Amino acid sequence: MHWQVKKLPMPESAMDGPEGKRVICNIPMKHPYMDKFRFGLEQVAAINDIELEIIDTERDYNAQVDYANIVIDRKPDLTIHLMPEFSHVKGLYQKIYSAGIPIICSNLMPAQEDLPYILSWTGPHDWEMSRELARHFASYMNFEGGYTLIQHLEGTSCNVARTWGVISELKRIAPRMRCLDYCSTEMNQQLSEKAVEIWLKKYGKELKGIVSADSLIVQNGINRALSRMKRADIICVSHWSPPEALNLIKHDKLMATTYQSGIIDGTLSMQTAVDWFNGFEIPPVCFMPVHVITRDDVEQFLTKRNELPIIDYDPFTVSLKLGDSPGIESYFQDLIRKFQECSLITAEYCSGVAIEILSRFIAVSAEKGINNRSLTGCNNPAMLTKQILHQKSFDRTMDWLEKIALKYCDLIKTELPSKISIEQIVEYVRHNSMKPLSLKTLSFQFNLSAAYLGQLYKKETGDNFSSHLNVIRVEQAKILLRNPLLKEYEIAKEVGYSDSSYFFRIFKKQTGMNPSEYREKFHLS
Repeated sequence: MHWQVKKLPMPESAMDGPEGKRVICNIPMKHPYMDKFRFGLEQVAAINDIELEIIDTERDYNAQVDYANIVIDRKPDLTIHLMPEFSHVKGLYQKIYSAGIPIICSNLMPAQEDLPYILSWTGPHDWEMSRELARHFASYMNFEGGYTLIQHLEGTSCNVARTWGVISELKRIAPRMRCLDYCSTEMNQQLSEKAVEIWLKKYGKELKGIVSADSLIVQNGINRALSRMKRADIICVSHWSPPEALNLIKHDKLMATTYQSGIIDGTLSMQTAVDWFNGFEIPPVCFMPVHVITRDDVEQFLTKRNELPIIDYDPFTVSLKLGDSPGIESYFQDLIRKFQECSLITAEYCSGVAIEILSRFIAVSAEKGINNRSLTGCNNPAMLTKQILHQKSFDRTMDWLEKIALKYCDLIKTELPSKISIEQIVEYVRHNSMKPLSLKTLSFQFNLSAAYLGQLYKKETGDNFSSHLNVIRVEQAKILLRNPLLKEYEIAKEVGYSDSSYFFRIFKKQTGMNPSEYREKFHLS
């Protein structure tokens, strides 16, 4: 999908990957959703070795002007920008574009005049989600009765879509439903509570349902008013899906909410930047999945992760270069598991992952001077990409990629040197630190004695093997601890510790605090 607008010539990607690239992004307001958005950005940036700088511009016109000047002065490789319409700066994107800096817009819709200057826009499909929510709402209301809406912040695209997307769809499918009133409460709990109390007194039993633009702060105010006024009969639906909203649905305090994850939002924008750095063609518009969570599927969203899996491709590349067949098999097993643990994943995201793995395979085989025709039946990268896109399922795509990677490993095993450099072994450990590793297993894998390998390892890293492995795992844990959705014992398992208590001891030994204290300190900062 794309907007009907003529784009100006876009900056060309160097097609040399995301490693070491500099990206500047702004966060335009304080809100829990934006905290999750920030985390999504940071996750993808960390995995891809991108230097990310985040600037808090708040809801301030002058801060937006300063942001443009900072971007132009620091000349990053790309900027990800969220421009709230209420602080829109005329000519800002034109100014950044003229400086030769690529722009990806995210979350909030850019003004029409700004569209020619941006590479891509990523974010929620608010209009379609609002229409889908309206269809569920009408069903719960038996397609009749009066309702009110609490809107998003005035002057935003969210305000327009979440108001008129609902009203227009209800007018179309449920003409016996009547909008009694709507207002913005500036995402404030007390103002939301007061607005609902006024409506309940004014409309009485005529008011049958309420649509909220926010399922956390605003919905809390709505629920307080309904409880105080003893109106448990009111049908409530909302937008956004934090854990608090899912629990409201589970306990019948909310009927439905749109599936909208701040982590996915941030992940999608940074992954689009990664794709551009890799030289992939990126769509002008990239929407998040459209779905409404109800009592029927809320358990699925409570038990599964509600963010896109962050994929580290380096272990695949390292295993491929070493001809490590068990490493390849383990990589694809972990990849399938990560996808199975997630609630909703778009076909576009799956294709992007598969194409990235294929590009790594092509690069490694080209470096080795191997003709891919003997492995894949084709030596044309474009045709190989088409083969991926024509696979009928993600599982079949991964199975095909795994098979050609294993064929490659078998082919080069006879050509590998009998001795592998210690630098390669250290690199292998860094990218496979989440696996059960020991000097003994590594000695078998690399055909070296454990004692000799230990000596080489300490000489190379300045530390013994187990201590160095713990340092790598703790650094990974620090990143994961920023995700409030992950439990500490889950993080222990994710980074390679089967015993969470041992992980807690190692973490405290290295950082001087336990994981929960570190997490608290991170949020306070």
